[in-house]
Amino acid sequence: LYINAKLAMQDLYNVDKEELNSESRISNLKTYNIFAINETLSNISLDEISIICKKIKNSRKVICYGLGSSYLAAQELSQNMLKLGINSLSIYDIHNLLLALSSAIKDDLLVLFSKSAQNKEILFLIKACDELGIDVLLITCNKEIVNRVKYKIIMKDIWKDKRLIATSSKTCMLAISDLIYYELYYMSDNADNNLKKANKLLSE
Repeated sequence: LYINAKLAMQDLYNVDKEELNSESRISNLKTYNIFAINETLSNISLDEISIICKKIKNSRKVICYGLGSSYLAAQELSQNMLKLGINSLSIYDIHNLLLALSSAIKDDLLVLFSKSAQNKEILFLIKACDELGIDVLLITCNKEIVNRVKYKIIMKDIWKDKRLIATSSKTCMLAISDLIYYELYYMSDNADNNLKKANKLLSE
């Protein structure tokens, strides 16, 4: 109720194209992020997210990878899955990832976070995993490449002519990471016990 009341008082989709002062830039940042998250989460197929989470639960190991700021979402997802008792690790270095893939098996899953999915590393990893028979979950804004992987989540991004920071895409990646964690939590019978154990160890 508190959130609904606060939202009702704000014009969340008002964009100031001039951005002449800090107030307008702050307002625009809120608009970009709220719009992108809303569009992303509203357009995710419930059946697809269920299939993805079942695949994660049934995987022997889940490797999460992201370049630059995309690694933040990869790391967040990996850490949250570990709290639920899911075998996972996050990697930001391509060489370490290749080493991890060298010992991976078909029961493993690679989760790739990449806004454009157009850089050489991401394209190479998709090809390599296809040759190794390892499934890939790709989280990206690029609709053209998603048919090359078995699992995918499409993000909504806001492209600006004068783009200083990829604000909305970073926010969407974290939102998707949270969504996957949220769904895995409710799919896990021992979620509360695993969380309790993890939080106890972390607090010591």
